[in-house]
Amino acid sequence: MLNAIAHKDYGSGNPIQIKVSDHGIIFWNAGQLPEAWTVDNLLKEHPSIPFNPDIATAFFRAGLIEAWGRGTLKILRECQNAGLPAPVFSHDPSGFGGIQKVRKVR
Repeated sequence: MLNAIAHKDYGSGNPIQIKVSDHGIIFWNAGQLPEAWTVDNLLKEHPSIPFNPDIATAFFRAGLIEAWGRGTLKILRECQNAGLPAPVFSHDPSGFGGIQKVRKVR
């Protein structure tokens, strides 16, 4: 969620959208990846180019994020530590999304 807030295009007027179901959680954001980037860039070490550097700085100073450029890697690591499948990230001209499938709770 913090990633979505720091990278959102607030000029779009579109809210960050979250869908929770029995099968997973979907986050969608009107923010865009930096020019010439693909989702593959997010799956390995990468620099951060936050769409909203002031928000990212505030999150960093508040201790909510560790360091810029590690948000997606932290998401992947935390899913693995919890025994959950890795999320699927997607990007198209309308925005950026992440789908996290969850295991059924008995």
